Amino acid sequence: MLNRFDEAWDLAVSISAPLRELSGRMNVELDLGALAAVAGEHELAVPYLRRGCDTLERLGQTAHLSTYAPELGHSLCELGRYDDAEPLAQLGRKLVAEPDLPAQAQWRRVLARVHAHRGEHSEAEQLVREAVSFIEQTDALNMQGDNYCDLADVLEQAGKTREAQAALEHALDLYRRKKNLAMASKVRAELDPLQRELPEPGPRRNS
Repeated sequence: MLNRFDEAWDLAVSISAPLRELSGRMNVELDLGALAAVAGEHELAVPYLRRGCDTLERLGQTAHLSTYAPELGHSLCELGRYDDAEPLAQLGRKLVAEPDLPAQAQWRRVLARVHAHRGEHSEAEQLVREAVSFIEQTDALNMQGDNYCDLADVLEQAGKTREAQAALEHALDLYRRKKNLAMASKVRAELDPLQRELPEPGPRRNS
């Protein structure tokens, strides 16, 4: 979160083998994939997340798979591979337990991105707003920020630029509160073109 990804990656890779050996943990790939995704390195994230999901499926760990399969789908969306992302969102939908609020949000936000890419804006907005509603019932500020970023993406594709800007500004506030410098920097970069696109408010007229 301090935007020091080279250090983070070196530390994560160096501890991976000892972690497997000492704890028997089989899903170190998921940690590496999630770290790469936060860094915006989705080409790197995808193979790690895929191997981790394969391990979860092989071990029958459906609760974790309901979260990580859509997370893999989200990285695929970031790479423009929406057709590959859709079955992963649907897998999360199939496996999710009703009380698991983050997982309920996760598959919805991915499926929303798929619908938005296809121009199905009404379906996309409904899904992503449901995702936001689920995640706002938690105190997970980073996850809330992530969902508001997806809301902004869906709104922007629907031509709702001002609403997209508001969603990104809220995401930025959430990341700042969490002191997530990496995501705050990313959101600021996304906000700049939206702010340039919107006209300046005109002078008020006397009634």
